[in-house]
Amino acid sequence: EGMEFDALQGGLKTIRANKPVFTVELRVHKTEKTKQLLDLIDGEGYDTYVIDEPCGWPQMDMRNVLCIPRNKSGAFGRSNAFGLLLMMEGLKRVTSGDIAQVILPCCALGGECCPGDDIDGENCCTEKLVLDWYGKNNGSYRIPPAVLGFKQARQEFLRQQWRLRQRQKAQ
Repeated sequence: EGMEFDALQGGLKTIRANKPVFTVELRVHKTEKTKQLLDLIDGEGYDTYVIDEPCGWPQMDMRNVLCIPRNKSGAFGRSNAFGLLLMMEGLKRVTSGDIAQVILPCCALGGECCPGDDIDGENCCTEKLVLDWYGKNNGSYRIPPAVLGFKQARQEFLRQQWRLRQRQKAQ
């Protein structure tokens, strides 16, 4: 809960020695903390992929980030499951410079989903504000399947899985 940077700092010796795959949780639009954390991970030779489904409440811009050592990225890239998640936009490659535009840009401080000047305010990036924003921006911003709810997400998953099988048959 906000101590991810300190926890990673404490574990750098182990991370450098073993290059594990790991996840961190962050609040996307807490820009200073998010940038500091993602820059540390990048500096240790990792690619970061945001798992595009809310993992906290009440703010909808809480996300888990999958951290993969660059020397293992090739193996993940050959995985059908990993490829399917990327195709469905359940995973998105991000950096400290673009995560706030990739995940709910409306939740930036002062944005449509975070009016005012308090990123931690109870009226910032709430489910209602985010869903209203999606409704107004239908077509210009794709709603990730995980946000749609279980039934629609499952239908989208099956559709993408079928496309992947067709692609594999063609090869």
